[in-house]
Amino acid sequence: MADTKATVEITAIDSATRVFNQVEAGAKRLEKGYDSLKNAFEAAIGVIALDRIVSETLEWEQAQNRLNATLKATGNAVGLTRHELEQMAGSLSASTVFNQRDIENAEANLLKFGNIHGAVFTEALKLSADYASFTGTSVTAATQAIGRALKAFLCLRGLP
Repeated sequence: MADTKATVEITAIDSATRVFNQVEAGAKRLEKGYDSLKNAFEAAIGVIALDRIVSETLEWEQAQNRLNATLKATGNAVGLTRHELEQMAGSLSASTVFNQRDIENAEANLLKFGNIHGAVFTEALKLSADYASFTGTSVTAATQAIGRALKAFLCLRGLP
């Protein structure tokens, strides 16, 4: 009887050991799968971040080029230097919801009117940011509306 009891205990221990070994192997496979998934997510996040950086850099460069080209095309008729325009964009971006690139695009758009100069230009840009915030539009679209209104006003006054 003692031999039967020992055989049953040994068999039970062997069965339990096999089950524990299977559980351990499953846990190792699960951990390996988790690590693979984690690495895939980290790589995807890295690619997304890099893509965003490249996109933001290209948009910034386009805004710079647009502003430079407009200044050149208008013969710098606005009476403000490139540096002054950059400072104005930085100041407005700090005090509004728009970033510097948005403001520089708006500056370039407002420059296209050609007959808005100096302090009027500065105020028109500020009003455009306020108008855009109030209406929920882009600041560039707002400069289009403000620029048209100023142009109509100047024409009514007999100014170019």
